[in-house]
Amino acid sequence: MMTRLRTGLLALLAAAGLVTGLLSTAAPSSAATWSVVFLHEDLYAGPVVGYHFSVGINGTSPAGTVLRYQWLRGDIDNTPSSFEAIPGATDSTYTMTAEDHHHRLKVRVRAVEDGNVVEERSSGVTNFILWQMRTPVISGKPLVGQLLTASLGSWTSDWDVEPQWRRGRVGTSEMRDIAGETGLTYRTRPADVGKPVTLLVMAYHQFPAPNDVLAIDRRWGSVAKVGGVVPPVRWATRSILRGTSPAKGQLRLTAVSYAWSDLFKADQTQVYGNVRIYDGSRLLTRSYIDGGRRAITLRGLSRGTHRIRMVFLQNNTYAASSSTTSFTVR
Repeated sequence: MMTRLRTGLLALLAAAGLVTGLLSTAAPSSAATWSVVFLHEDLYAGPVVGYHFSVGINGTSPAGTVLRYQWLRGDIDNTPSSFEAIPGATDSTYTMTAEDHHHRLKVRVRAVEDGNVVEERSSGVTNFILWQMRTPVISGKPLVGQLLTASLGSWTSDWDVEPQWRRGRVGTSEMRDIAGETGLTYRTRPADVGKPVTLLVMAYHQFPAPNDVLAIDRRWGSVAKVGGVVPPVRWATRSILRGTSPAKGQLRLTAVSYAWSDLFKADQTQVYGNVRIYDGSRLLTRSYIDGGRRAITLRGLSRGTHRIRMVFLQNNTYAASSSTTSFTVR
């Protein structure tokens, strides 16, 4: 069943021009009823380190025989004498390794009966193997006005890349390209608040003609999309406590939180979020700031100096912040 499925798939791919150059190069034989072809794990990824090729049999191998496989590696120029057997590569599938980078592959298949080789076929030759594309590594804080910097890695030596920064949840209709942001750095802005920022990298490789096998449009050898996602962008905040001790054992405090950015103005009156007030490590009270400030009265404190810590909790719009202030209680 698998042989028939593979044969049918190869016929369709060959008709579409997607497997040009990968058909068998077996020596002519009047009795030839089978040939060797490649089935790639991902036709749109091309020959890439980490992906694999599988052997497909087009036709029917000799009855009563067992097929033995041997993968061979050659140089980037496809010099026939350069192909040598890859130790241990004797399965019907082969996963490309770093040693295959900028080399070409082919597979030899022998039909064996009682230890004797009855017939032998060889596949065509792959294009030279490329580095696998990797997800960008993005550094920088997801705060308004901060610079995000993407590092792509050494795999780009094989590929032409086109970055595009995007805003919104990945895989949803709210995700949009950020106009004009096609470099490897991006400075976040108020429009990003509450939304994740994504870097999409389109990667291309054009194999030298006429080796444009496995091409999508007979021009590009491979295309891949690699995404890197930054968590939702937030306004940075600062928190402060002001207060006095109006009566014995009491502190009357004003908890203030405000948004800020080195580049963009933030409206303090819009800040909202949950607040925790601690005396050292002891939680005294919970509260909620709406409009940037909240009056809080603490009672039952011992006389003397207290180090009161205010913590503003992160939410989808504002980042967390904290401050500690010393107060003297009567």
